[in-house]
Amino acid sequence: MRRAGLQPYYSEGFHPKPVMEFSPPLPLGLLSLDEVVEISLAQDIPASALLERLNQAASLGLEFLAAEARPPGSPRLSKELAGVEYLVRVEEAHLLALGLDAKSLDEAPGRFLTLDSAIRDVERKGKTKSVDLRPAVDAARWIAAEEIPSELGFTRPDARYLFVRIRLDGSAHVRPGEVAAALLGSDPGIEPVHLARLRLLAREGVGWRPLLTPSGSAGVLVG
Repeated sequence: MRRAGLQPYYSEGFHPKPVMEFSPPLPLGLLSLDEVVEISLAQDIPASALLERLNQAASLGLEFLAAEARPPGSPRLSKELAGVEYLVRVEEAHLLALGLDAKSLDEAPGRFLTLDSAIRDVERKGKTKSVDLRPAVDAARWIAAEEIPSELGFTRPDARYLFVRIRLDGSAHVRPGEVAAALLGSDPGIEPVHLARLRLLAREGVGWRPLLTPSGSAGVLVG
């Protein structure tokens, strides 16, 4: 922000800090195509100029895709965040460990979505607790490798790819690897390196919209 010539708004008190808020943190090794930061500025600057300045000053490999001015008094983006879309890469070794036939594997997402509940033991802060994963899963399906954005570098030979949309508006914090394990019947060894975060979502009526729309794109509802 200094290199871009921006004047951040600072908090008050003995240790002033720039007022900014980032996307939910990612586990080490997990890829993401949709990271958002909300910053407060002590200057009036058009969103298009802000985007241009940030990209001119950004380090190699960091690209800012969109900037949007928020009206005064708007809720934080974190308050609007209601869902996240993930990819889970199920590799050949995982498939062998699962021991499922092709038909059972193909039907696993649809079968999971018909359940009323899916109770699973998960670990939180070093303790094991039982959580119902089903209410948090809005969508799950297999997708073809050709549908995956090439910039992810995520595809591998003989792997299958599970798309999962997780709601964040419930009481339980649910992780994509846990959903995949419940959907597949057991955990074949899915780690953060097998996961990618695709989009952060806000509610739009009964559907979804991107939390922040990249420049030149339309805010299309997500099915």
